[in-house]
Amino acid sequence: MRLIAVLDQVEMRVERLRKDTVRIEEEKDSLLSTLDSIKHSELLLDISECDKDDITRYADRILSRAMTVEVTVRTDRDHQQEEALYQVGLSTIHDT
Repeated sequence: MRLIAVLDQVEMRVERLRKDTVRIEEEKDSLLSTLDSIKHSELLLDISECDKDDITRYADRILSRAMTVEVTVRTDRDHQQEEALYQVGLSTIHDT
């Protein structure tokens, strides 16, 4: 049963990886939101055009780098699970 114990450990690590990936995805969204807020901040109205351009270019450079990070967690489902999910979606639509 040593193999079962190893598989149990691997499964726990996979679940931790999935949770970490979701956390990273949320962090990326937060960073993108912060960058957007900076680029549209009213504080930019109070600085020189030169400084405003520098800040905008800097924010755009960070945004470009952030967009190179792709994070995906996919949930594979069998046909029965897909059908159940579809039915739940239908009932949610009809309840509203």
